[in-house]
Amino acid sequence: MKYSLLLFVACFWALSSCKKTESAPEISLNDLKLSGNSVELNWTIRNAGNKKDFVGVSIERKTEVEPGYTHVRGVSGNTANEELPVAQQVSYRMKLTVGSYTTYSEVREVIRPEIKLVNVRLLDVLYDRDNNKLFLFDASGKIVKYDVPTGNTTTQTTGALWFPDLAIHNGQQELYVPQQDGKVVIYNSDLQKIAEINVGSPVMSVAYSNGYLYTTSRQGSSMSEYLLRVYDRNTGELVSNMNNSTAYDCAVIKRAGNTGTELIGINFSNSFYQVTYDEVALFNFKYTAAGNFVSVKRTEPSNTANSMNFVVSADGSKFITAIGGNVYTNNHEHLARIEGCTGFGLDNNRLYAGRTNKTLEVFYVPDFASIEKINTHGYPFRVFSDGVNIISVNTMYYNAGEHCLVQIL
Repeated sequence: MKYSLLLFVACFWALSSCKKTESAPEISLNDLKLSGNSVELNWTIRNAGNKKDFVGVSIERKTEVEPGYTHVRGVSGNTANEELPVAQQVSYRMKLTVGSYTTYSEVREVIRPEIKLVNVRLLDVLYDRDNNKLFLFDASGKIVKYDVPTGNTTTQTTGALWFPDLAIHNGQQELYVPQQDGKVVIYNSDLQKIAEINVGSPVMSVAYSNGYLYTTSRQGSSMSEYLLRVYDRNTGELVSNMNNSTAYDCAVIKRAGNTGTELIGINFSNSFYQVTYDEVALFNFKYTAAGNFVSVKRTEPSNTANSMNFVVSADGSKFITAIGGNVYTNNHEHLARIEGCTGFGLDNNRLYAGRTNKTLEVFYVPDFASIEKINTHGYPFRVFSDGVNIISVNTMYYNAGEHCLVQIL
């Protein structure tokens, strides 16, 4: 009798366990279906039944630059379409919750070998067209030389930096990097330091012309007062010092025109996507061939401008600035407005405008008519042309992010 009772209890426990195992909720994720920058997910739920304690299903995702899975969104039904993040490897799994019980599906991956992320939070990009190389700048002090055909990179770390320049001096390519410690550091094309010039106060920008380095440096702790200084590239000596009340707030300068004696400038924007109309100022400077100041023109336009998004055309005759995409001549004549942009490129005949929907729109410069729209993997930040291909340097997120992606279009 005792034996029979024990046998009955054992069988009852075994049957209960089997029943519990068989009824445990499950979710399976099928193979992913890739279409452009989107992916379709299909899943099957088993043993969830119509229980009152059913909670729901959600999508989780992980990329090669993220430490773990993150929640994407809750879903219903058994299918969903998701926009792929800017990453080479993206892993998906489904999460099923029934009451206090949670289970996960198997992991499915999308691998796109054409996407190679570079660990740079972009401040600026310079393009060496002759050698088909990009120089990517992170404000923290990282400089990355990127070989466009191969994707190979060389990295140099320096002090916190602002807006640099790339030019040929005495037949050699040089990179001029303004630093917040008050120096302009000069590198060769292999990112080897070859010289430095001590300006003495935080340097915001530098532009090379005719053997001289034109710099803007901050005065005191203010981000709205700057001094323009000119230095001899060979000797490092101060050539001229412009302290003009008309241009006291010019923060960023770039070469303009083909004379070698003209610069354009803009005042400082403390937000990458400043869209206000307040206190915007544009500048045009004239210098002699010996680096001495001649004149300055200041304009306070009714359209937005932004020093963090400031691109000059290849021939130096015009520039585009701000998320509003305002195009100006060097004399500050307003030519066009290209709205809703994340970044720009501007050669002599084409304007390239990055869009918030991860596309690149191409405009014909003489009349600014839209002639082409191209899908991109990310948000175009700087765009260049090698004469045949379009080279788009994209950020992962609308407001930059810690990585970027170079895409050949």
